[in-house]
Amino acid sequence: MKGLGSGIKEFKKGVKEEDESLDDSSDKES
Repeated sequence: MKGLGSGIKEFKKGVKEEDESLDDSSDKES
């Protein structure tokens, strides 16, 4: 379970970075 937990942590971290880059794109368009 410990390995699974760290995997989820990395996954959420990657999602957060993607969300930020998407926000940057919307800011440029507007």
